[in-house]
Amino acid sequence: MYLKKGQQTWINMRISTLVILLLFGCAAKKPFWGNAETGLILSYQIKPNHVWKYKTSVKENQRLSMSGQSLETEMDIVLHYSVKGTAIDQQKNFITQVTIDTMGWTTVGMQGKQNMDVASLVGKSFGLTFSPLGKTLIFFGTDSLPKINLGMMGGIRSIESLFQSPFPILSQTPLKIGDTWTTQDEIKTPSNAMEITIATKSTHTLEGLETLNGMECAKIATHTSGTLDGTGEQMGAKMVLEGDIKNSSVWYFAYKRGVYVQASSEALMEGTIAITGPTDMVIPLTQETKAQITLIQP
Repeated sequence: MYLKKGQQTWINMRISTLVILLLFGCAAKKPFWGNAETGLILSYQIKPNHVWKYKTSVKENQRLSMSGQSLETEMDIVLHYSVKGTAIDQQKNFITQVTIDTMGWTTVGMQGKQNMDVASLVGKSFGLTFSPLGKTLIFFGTDSLPKINLGMMGGIRSIESLFQSPFPILSQTPLKIGDTWTTQDEIKTPSNAMEITIATKSTHTLEGLETLNGMECAKIATHTSGTLDGTGEQMGAKMVLEGDIKNSSVWYFAYKRGVYVQASSEALMEGTIAITGPTDMVIPLTQETKAQITLIQP
């Protein structure tokens, strides 16, 4: 069958259009998160007005020896909070509102069991901006929030001290099972007349894939080591804190939804507090911490 030039051109155009649609259709269907064979692409994703709700529990045991006497303090924190997406800036960072839904904080020590006064924080909100890889960038709206008084051992804590690194830092490159990446962090926080700096280096390993609550997740193991240093002065005595930190955790990231799902961790800090002044002494200090975090509303 002979086709005129116009008809042939029309058919060529239709074929070209069909090819383009097929190509774009295949591209659109290819998941942007990749796969375990070619490499998973991990990235947080929270849209404006979407809410993540979390439950966090922390148990801490602190022991120190002073003047031949062993002092032990146990701390128990249960925190429910919400992270609501509010906007995405020009650099694709997520601007969110964090709200303290419920909170309980108890300590058991020399003075018996105490319930910390944290009621004034319940219902309060502040702003948090973080990158698609999970790096905390900006806190805002925290200056007017109440602070937590933990007494002599804990000092005065701001709400920022609880949310220094709320999300694990993700890999910048695609990951196959068994691949690792490293992150470094430095946190400065005041604690009882002492400015403390915590410097850490973490190695993360993609161990495999699991399904949690219907979400396909990357299972990641993290091993962290670091140092803790602080200097301060109290009642005319100078204090120098030095310590080493080790932490192991297993956490899950729903790579298709871009949300941190669950984690459990155990940490050990061993160090000393050197005091110089009217009486010089070195106080050994050990702190064991167990923590769990669970996404209760994705």
